[in-house]
Amino acid sequence: MIRDFDRNETELRNLRATVDMLDGGLRRFAAGDVRTTFENPFPLHFEGLRRDFNRGIGAVSRAADAVIDTSRA
Repeated sequence: MIRDFDRNETELRNLRATVDMLDGGLRRFAAGDVRTTFENPFPLHFEGLRRDFNRGIGAVSRAADAVIDTSRA
């Protein structure tokens, strides 16, 4: 019973930390920041979310760069 409680507490703490980090990243994105990625790892179970976020930001950043480069040409 205690082990289940400890495991649940750890999972809840990891989930909250991940949601807080994603919240900050999405707020920056909504404010127009298309360059900032997550460099610090997320809790292991949620590491895929960090990779997906960073990949998405990278795609948006490359698209924005392409539009800027094309408009300059």
